[in-house]
Amino acid sequence: MDRKQLGSQLILLVDDNRNALLIMERILQLKGYSVQAYHSGEEALEAAERWQPAVVILDLAMPGRDGYSVCRSIRAQAWGKRMYLIALSGYGSPDDQRLSQQAGFDIHLIKPVDWARLTQLLDQALTNLP
Repeated sequence: MDRKQLGSQLILLVDDNRNALLIMERILQLKGYSVQAYHSGEEALEAAERWQPAVVILDLAMPGRDGYSVCRSIRAQAWGKRMYLIALSGYGSPDDQRLSQQAGFDIHLIKPVDWARLTQLLDQALTNLP
């Protein structure tokens, strides 16, 4: 399978909390999604360019390159404009959500994740691909 075929249904999952990342990755895989998980913003940006996934789920508060920075960098690329970007954070104030929107995220979800809502969003994003 080439990069474009894999990327068309791939979900990139990024969180610096390794336990949370592992749990989310396993749950998404059990639900039938194709997932690749990364621990840092730098890894996420490199993977996004390499795989050009359909969806990126990004933790916001990561050391080094945070989720906002990664989102802005992805959106600055031609290949990043069509991705569905989900901010996932423990912070959910109106200001936090405004910052996510300004960075280029499509939606801001609050931890702990609402699995029904996330699944609904993923299904919609993967069904409505260009």
